[in-house]
Parts: sequence; structure tokens; C-alpha cells
Amino acid sequence: MIIRSVNIASMVYNTNVSKGANIMANKYNITKLDSFSFETDGQTYEVSAEVDSLEYITLQFGESFSLRFNYDSAENLENILKTARHVIQDQIIDTAGKNLKNSSGQVKEWDPNNPSNW
Repeated sequence: MIIRSVNIASMVYNTNVSKGANIMANKYNITKLDSFSFETDGQTYEVSAEVDSLEYITLQFGESFSLRFNYDSAENLENILKTARHVIQDQIIDTAGKNLKNSSGQVKEWDPNNPSNW
């Protein structure tokens, strides 16, 4: 009977294979974040948000469609939405200011006890 010595190269290879298997097992993960109702001009969608281990965000708009984007695109989207909100807030403030003036442009006298001002 001949006893052969263990081949160290194959042990290293086997070790790498098992490490590779562990890396592959943990390679792709999805973290579900939240869901909310999103109303548009004519429809309502149940939106769910998730982040994956490849650093992408996915927004699923019900069964209709989904958006998948990276960190930089998320920042761009966040910035444009913030800007749009500020524009809307400015419009609301301007409209409220116009409602405080009469037809000749003079500031209306405001009576907090007058039910029309409630």
C-alpha cells in the first residue's frame, strides 16, 4: 500500500473555493425599506422602496412599473424634488399674500372675528 502526501496546492484551492462559496452566498441582498400610497393627478400607487447590496434603490409603483437607480441618481432626484417643493411653497405664499389685498392692491383690513376670514 502506497500512502501519498497531501497536495498543498489543492488544499489552498479547496480553501479558496469554500471562501468563494461563502462570498457568493452573501453577494446579493435586498433590504426592504418602506411602502406608502403615492397619489398622482389621476391615480394612486402603492409604492415600495428597497435597497440592494449592489447599491441600487428600487421604487416599485404597484404592479405598473418600477424605477431602479444608483446613489448619484437618488441625489439628483432628491435635489429636484426639494427644488420643486420650494417653488410650490413660494407659490402658496404669493397666493396667500395676494388674497390679503383688495382689488385696488391695498392691504385688506383683516378681522380675526369675521367668519369669512376663518
